[in-house]
Amino acid sequence: MTGQKTAIQPALSVQNKTDLPMLWKSALILFGALLTLITGCKIALAIAQDLELSHVSGAWIAIAQDFSEGVLYRPLYSDELGTGGTRYMPLFAVLLGWLIQVTGMPLASGYLLSVASSLLLLVCVFALLRILGLSTSLAFVLSALLSAARCIQLGFEGIRGDTLPLVFTILGLVIYLRQARYGAISAAILFSLAFATKLTAVSGPAALFCWLLFQKRPQAALQVALLTAAGYAAVLAILYLSTSGYFFEIFRMCSVESGADWLARAPVRFTVKLMNRDVVCAHLFFIAVIAGVFQFNKVAMTLPASFLLITLLSQLVIFADPGIDLNHLVDLAVAAVLLIGTAIRPLNLAQMRSTTIVYIIIASIFSLYTSLKVKEGIEKKPGPWAYPAELVDIIRDESGIIISENPVLPIKAGRRPFVLDPYMLRVVMSKDPDIRDAICRRLEQQEFAALIFMYDPDVDVDWYEQTHFGPQFMQTAFANYQEAYRVAHYVVYLPHPR
Repeated sequence: MTGQKTAIQPALSVQNKTDLPMLWKSALILFGALLTLITGCKIALAIAQDLELSHVSGAWIAIAQDFSEGVLYRPLYSDELGTGGTRYMPLFAVLLGWLIQVTGMPLASGYLLSVASSLLLLVCVFALLRILGLSTSLAFVLSALLSAARCIQLGFEGIRGDTLPLVFTILGLVIYLRQARYGAISAAILFSLAFATKLTAVSGPAALFCWLLFQKRPQAALQVALLTAAGYAAVLAILYLSTSGYFFEIFRMCSVESGADWLARAPVRFTVKLMNRDVVCAHLFFIAVIAGVFQFNKVAMTLPASFLLITLLSQLVIFADPGIDLNHLVDLAVAAVLLIGTAIRPLNLAQMRSTTIVYIIIASIFSLYTSLKVKEGIEKKPGPWAYPAELVDIIRDESGIIISENPVLPIKAGRRPFVLDPYMLRVVMSKDPDIRDAICRRLEQQEFAALIFMYDPDVDVDWYEQTHFGPQFMQTAFANYQEAYRVAHYVVYLPHPR
């Protein structure tokens, strides 16, 4: 262990480290606490009103409900279970399924797991910043700034498994850098748990591998790589055995063909999502880039620099998939904050004071921005994820099978969603003619009591042909069902009279 300590310590130590006077520390903590308080109010308001409980959240909950009833990954199509198909790795859904078994409350369990995961992420980021040499006050305010990012808040407000893999990843880095006994094995186990939660959660171990190579420690890098690869292989083997190989068939059928044209457009899609959907994450990223440029000689070979670069490259590949949304920006936000912390670590006292003023200004701007979002939430009219009690009651009282574009509606009514994910249903129907014919045949025979759409199919034609359900489904639905009534923004179709 001594050899490891002497090799790692120079990369983490802070030369000529200075500390802030108490007044500056207090100012940082005050504004960090203010931002945390305002962000907490926004998150609580969003959870109370289900403002971010989307159809994606419904798919996560449905997978967890299936697991709580003994089904890990429902088939792509089943007369009894409905339509399946997902690219989600199972660990988040498995944990949520266990919670549902204990509480019997799917939504409450989902919020509990999501909030706990996101809080743990902020704590782990704080711990890693402290290991990287930041003072408590600076580590706290950077963690508070991270909580203002839209993608991070979505981890709190929506039930989905995007922050949990980062918890495992950052915790793995913390344990490895603390030079704990069996640190490499522990980190590899945590990296494998991250992979079992999210297929793309590989930036952390890749960054650690590169950093160890930069530190001229190829044996340690190879050890981390081999242990992590063994963990990944174990995860895949467990999934293969527990699903009799069906897991790989589901992922193959649900893969979206992203050719060279989609890959070429990925940077544009990434930039648009970043700039339009998450202003705070965009600011954190640009601040990290600027800080990294000005402190290039001091941060270029650091772990956070490797983490940010590998995360950025992976994002440009991930966003080649047209179904990717801003929730995948959470990795970028965390990596940006870590690099910002690394860049300001070696500053002298005068520079630290100037930096403190900058962070107080940024925290104030983020606080104002988040406060406006709180105001919008208080005044908000029923939005795209509103769940009218009238419609939930109709679904609960209906004895027949209902196809709901948003799985949360039947979940709130205490029923199993027939369609797990309308996006994946379109993908699967385009690849498997047997499944397409089976579903269209049931539509033709009017076996479904109702079809509930989130938007107007007559207006949002592109949405239903290119994103959800697909043209074959919609053409058959229009031929055999007709609009009957609307509840809020939902459009309900009932069978044509015959």
